Amino acid sequence: MTSKEEKERRKALVRAQQEQEREKVEAEADKRLPFPRNSLLPLFKYIDEGWDEYGCDHTPRRAIGYLNKIGLPDDQQGAVLAWLRDQGGACDCEILANVVERWVDDYNPEEWNFEGV
Repeated sequence: MTSKEEKERRKALVRAQQEQEREKVEAEADKRLPFPRNSLLPLFKYIDEGWDEYGCDHTPRRAIGYLNKIGLPDDQQGAVLAWLRDQGGACDCEILANVVERWVDDYNPEEWNFEGV
């Protein structure tokens, strides 16, 4: 029979390995981001804050509005919009439904402290 201390040691090893894997996945995902990760949350919030007034017209209108607001050049905007589409966000409602879910819930939600969506 395995001792309690040995079970705890094994659990700690598994947790450490899971944490390393999570960090590796996040680092790989960050490499594919077309702009800094900390820019995603303001983008998501901007889309969400205009939701009651604008809703979704099946375009990324609010996302584009945010990218214009922060002064992102057109070529970088294209890269961001392409990345959002690749993440399942071809329009504002899909960004809120698919991209937020993936990037907020799966990637360290404590870091985001996101309550808007």
